Amino acid sequence: MQAVYPNQASVLILDDDAALRSAYVRILGDAGYYCKEFESLPKFIEAIEKSSLELDRACCLLDMKMSAGSGLEAQAWLAEHKPQLPIVFVSGQSDITEAITAMRNGAVDFLLKPVSEDRLVAAIDGALNSQADHSEQLPKGFEVLTPRESQILRLVVSGLKSQQMADRLGIALRTVKMHRGNIMSKMRVENVAQLLALYHQRRQHHA
Repeated sequence: MQAVYPNQASVLILDDDAALRSAYVRILGDAGYYCKEFESLPKFIEAIEKSSLELDRACCLLDMKMSAGSGLEAQAWLAEHKPQLPIVFVSGQSDITEAITAMRNGAVDFLLKPVSEDRLVAAIDGALNSQADHSEQLPKGFEVLTPRESQILRLVVSGLKSQQMADRLGIALRTVKMHRGNIMSKMRVENVAQLLALYHQRRQHHA
């Protein structure tokens, strides 16, 4: 059984392919993560509902298509019950619509099989970093943002351009732009100037 150490981050793996789950556990375990694997969406939900998992420093690795249930179904459930958990999708047969839906709904990353070990670890690192940024208190009204959106919001506030954000986070420029669009849509602003004004206004009010 994989040992758990204090402050060790966790990865919740949902995939109905036992061989792939074992591979992910090996790769991420070697990278220092504690992994908990699930073969079905019901078992995944049951474990989280029972609060048997440490979620303060955790993220989810979700397979897009499974024999029973889908990654998008898991994402929808998490959005309602555990929105603080960042999500990385992995898929071998998704179409572009599913990928766009996953990212618009707040996924941190979307990986295509076969995934290299370095790419997998980098995606999980990015997801957990986004959770750390999200855990920092945001002004009132901004709590609706996902961990990745919160991370990008802070980079917007710091003055970085979209390409600089993409370089820093190791993600595609179009992904940054998609998340920025989501942020402005959720906050009901039309441009970055309005977003910054709202952010600072609510931050001052909150202080």
